[in-house]
Amino acid sequence: MAAEVTGITAEKNLLLEDLEAQNESLSNYIQLVSHDLKSPIRNVNALLSWVLEDDQNSLTEENRENLDLASSNLAKMDNLINGILEHATIGTSMESKMNVDINILLKEIGSYVPLPDNVSLNYGSNFPRIHIEKHLIEQVFTYLITNAIEATSHLEKGIIDLNFQEDKEYWKFSVIDNGKGIPIKHQSSIFEMFKKLENNDSAAGVGLALAKKIVKLYDGSIELVSEENMGANFTFTLKK
Repeated sequence: MAAEVTGITAEKNLLLEDLEAQNESLSNYIQLVSHDLKSPIRNVNALLSWVLEDDQNSLTEENRENLDLASSNLAKMDNLINGILEHATIGTSMESKMNVDINILLKEIGSYVPLPDNVSLNYGSNFPRIHIEKHLIEQVFTYLITNAIEATSHLEKGIIDLNFQEDKEYWKFSVIDNGKGIPIKHQSSIFEMFKKLENNDSAAGVGLALAKKIVKLYDGSIELVSEENMGANFTFTLKK
C-alpha cells in the first residue's frame, strides 16, 4: 500500500509539473500574440494621425469620417486584445494580499470613474475591511460601477447604490442602479466573454466575464436581478 501511495504521489507531482509548464507556455504565448497584434495597431493608428495632420486642408468631410471610423475600430481592437490578455492571465500571478478598507476603496474608485452630473453614486455604511488582493477587488467594483453609470447616463436623475450585507461565510456586496435594465433573454449570457448590450467602441465585452472570474478565485459568485427599464442589481460574494 505504501508503494502504491508513493507511486500515486509521484504521478500527481508529474501531472502538476506538466500543468505548470503548460500554463507558463500559454501565458508566454498570450503575451507574444498580444504584443504582435498591438504593435501594428499602434503603427496604423499613427499613420492615420499623420494623414489627418498633413492633409487636413484637402480632406473631404467623408474622408474625415472614414478616418475617424478606422481609428475608432483600431481602438476597439486594442481594448479587445487587452481584455483577452487580462482574462487569460488573471489568477496566474496574484499580488500580495493586504487589508483593504472597502469604504476607502469605493471612494477612490468614485474619484476617477467619470460620473455625469445627472448620476449620483450613493455609498452604504459599514463596509468591511477585508484581506484580499486590492487590484482584483478594485477591478470588480470598477466594472460594475462603470456598467451602472452607462445604464443610467440617459436619465434625468440616475441613481447608483453601493451596499454591503453581513454574512457568516461570505462578504456580500451589491451595485444597484435605476437604469435601463437588462432584458431577461440576455441575462443568461451576460457574464460570457464578448457579450455586451451596447455598441460601444470603448467596450470590449469582457468586463463582466473578468468580474466573474475574479469572484470565483475567492470561492464566491456573482448574480444579476434585473428587468428591462427597471434597473439592475448586481450582487457578488467573496469567501471570508
